[in-house]
Amino acid sequence: MRSQVSRTAQPTQGKEKGTCRVIQYVVNYAEEFDERLEIIADYMEFHGRSEASIARYITEVYDACEAFATYPNRGTPQDDVMPGLKTTHYKGDTILAFVVEEDAEAVWFLGVFYGGQDWQSAFSDRSSNH
Repeated sequence: MRSQVSRTAQPTQGKEKGTCRVIQYVVNYAEEFDERLEIIADYMEFHGRSEASIARYITEVYDACEAFATYPNRGTPQDDVMPGLKTTHYKGDTILAFVVEEDAEAVWFLGVFYGGQDWQSAFSDRSSNH
């Protein structure tokens, strides 16, 4: 995973509520995530989506990712593709690929895929190096 990210949620301290401690995970984005989101935006523009619609889509994707700060352990495990990898769908046609680092209390979004893109092949090189 790359340590360079373009957008990171602000870390917050756990808050005491009764006897439970609520932990806020830090949400990080791999460079590839941002690059793939730009490619999706270009694709949408090519197919006639308005700039406002594309900007709204990008904002909503990041907002969906930021929601993982409070509940990171969701999604479908994809250990057969890459150990620790999980995916979740956003609005039915977008797949978000991520890993949760429990010790670091962090979520890393590694990729975003639109439509019928072959997301599994994007991780074939990583699985041998992870």
